[in-house]
Amino acid sequence: MGLRTPEQFLSGLPDGREVYYRGQRVPDVTKHPELGVAARHAAIDFQLSEDPKLQAASYTARRKCGLFDLLPHPSLYSGSTRSEQADRDRHGS
Repeated sequence: MGLRTPEQFLSGLPDGREVYYRGQRVPDVTKHPELGVAARHAAIDFQLSEDPKLQAASYTARRKCGLFDLLPHPSLYSGSTRSEQADRDRHGS
């Protein structure tokens, strides 16, 4: 069984759980002005894994996974330590 589609992911979110945001109950996170943006952003992972151009990147150890589940390759850090990389990330360099 593969990943869900973006539509399946979004339609599965309003499942009866009680969600509160800033002290207010949210009946449907997909329709909330702020949480809906986050839900649609999360659905991008499912959309990307359906893109034929990106499917090779969405398989690891013979198992389909979301692209955001993959860890960045160590070569991206060009030999720097994690603290050095975190410092660059913080300062945008």
